[in-house]
Amino acid sequence: MAYHQEKQLLFIHIPKNAGKSIESSLDLIDGIPGKRSFPNRVAKFLLNKTQNQTLRKRVFGPYDYTLSGQHLTYSEIELLNIIPPAQRARAIKFAVVRNPYSRALSTYRHFKQNTDLDGFKRFWAEASAYAGQDHNILAHLRTQKRFLIDINGHLAIEEILRFESLEQDYTQFREKHQLQGKALKHIGAGGKINLQDFYDTEAQALIKTLFAEDFEQFGYQADLPAPFC
Repeated sequence: MAYHQEKQLLFIHIPKNAGKSIESSLDLIDGIPGKRSFPNRVAKFLLNKTQNQTLRKRVFGPYDYTLSGQHLTYSEIELLNIIPPAQRARAIKFAVVRNPYSRALSTYRHFKQNTDLDGFKRFWAEASAYAGQDHNILAHLRTQKRFLIDINGHLAIEEILRFESLEQDYTQFREKHQLQGKALKHIGAGGKINLQDFYDTEAQALIKTLFAEDFEQFGYQADLPAPFC
């Protein structure tokens, strides 16, 4: 999530959907996003080491839980009141969605350096049962729809751009809202990969099941898209 109060822009950053490129183009971020300073890392380490673990297990008293602000969902923003309701209402709320097949593969490559079909299937089979508390990991495993709905389950984002036609969609979005910004650069791109190398019938069925609501909500076809993504 990136919010610019003066520009009244609220960008819901879904992992692996060109979020850093959008944020950089619109000057929503500066420096290296998500990086702690050295003193801050030391303080965080000491905080974790000195916490009362009994209270932590029982969620009682001071409870320090690290959120990845970059990947907050809209409902998390609501629940935590990170942006006041009046400001949320005024903001231009937008996001980028991506074909679930290519996003699932990009997520796998983000966490795992090996690139084989069995590893891909094993990763997502295990990810579906992930029970950890790492907010950043959870964000990467969520469906895209979860990022864009409010606490009542309604779609809260008015402007949805598509990864597959991003340059065109982004240009139209900027022109519509008269937004200044730099050219869209491909930040963090992992290079083109052949979907056919990672999707057999079993893998396709697995991703189709895990991200069923994304296929339905955003109109993506159950068949594999073009070979390269």
